Amino acid sequence: MATIQRRKRESKRVQHYFKMKKLQDKNENLERKVRKFRKRIQRLQERAHMSDSPRSQLNRDLKKYKIPHEVKRKLIFRTSLSVDVEQSYREMKSKKKKCEFMSNIHFKYRKKYHCLSDSKPLFQYEVGMRRKRA
Repeated sequence: MATIQRRKRESKRVQHYFKMKKLQDKNENLERKVRKFRKRIQRLQERAHMSDSPRSQLNRDLKKYKIPHEVKRKLIFRTSLSVDVEQSYREMKSKKKKCEFMSNIHFKYRKKYHCLSDSKPLFQYEVGMRRKRA
């Protein structure tokens, strides 16, 4: 009688051991998945904070079209130059420096090709431009 009870206890103990082992393995798998998705989210957030480079912007915009290499290089140069100018303008703190910066830029070609309105969102202070008075 005692041996039967001992066997039952032993078998229950073995069943609990295997059940615990199974649950521990499942828990490890779930923790691994949590770490994986946290890392994915972290990488996506890093990409979201980084601004696109001129080359990646150009490749994304012109994905459908076949454009010669020289034209692509000129477009990359143009976009990188405009980004650099815009960034340096934004980094200036005082109004005086911004006005000096704008006085050193010549708007000859912007006027010629009627592109003045395209740059208005970029630059607040435009020297030499007439304003309409109310």
